[in-house]
Amino acid sequence: MGKIVKWFMSCGYSESEATTEANKMIEANRWDGVEKCSREFAIEMILEDLQDF
Repeated sequence: MGKIVKWFMSCGYSESEATTEANKMIEANRWDGVEKCSREFAIEMILEDLQDF
């Protein structure tokens, strides 16, 4: 999650705001349409997407 928080902070968010937004993003990405995946898997998917930036 630290990398996601750092990414938000690089976009101008404070650490507190970045943590809040990272948690929101992780929770939103836990749903694959039908089932809820693990928090760790959601973080991995987000980090993969961030590597493309």
